[in-house]
Amino acid sequence: NMVPFFEKTEWNDYLIYLSTRLIWGCWHIPYYLYFVGLDGDMKLKTILSGIVIMLMWTPLFVEVRRATRSFIPAYLLHMTEELSYSLIFVPAGKFKLNKTYDIFMNPVSGIIPLAFILVLGLILRNRRVCRGEVLCQE
Repeated sequence: NMVPFFEKTEWNDYLIYLSTRLIWGCWHIPYYLYFVGLDGDMKLKTILSGIVIMLMWTPLFVEVRRATRSFIPAYLLHMTEELSYSLIFVPAGKFKLNKTYDIFMNPVSGIIPLAFILVLGLILRNRRVCRGEVLCQE
């Protein structure tokens, strides 16, 4: 788990979020290149959109890890996010949006769900900082 390592560096929260996001993004690149099954420009677009999506999720994952002092809840959150989309929305075909609404409401990449996730992570950060827990000690 990389968050405790970055906490020991005494970096500010936003640098921790960015560093975590970069490592997390690099970890996912082989998945996008080899397992998603896309060709050409779609691989690059998927990698770039994945970077943006992960950037929005990172504060929530980092703050959940800090609040619980364990990576397990963040891992379970990640699995829930992945499985809910992959197992419920895609195969069932129940969640189809036209192009106009997809950019706003897509449960994985929509602006509104991503903004909600980012705000939730920043609220958790604000609560931690207001309690004086700038860095949670292990």
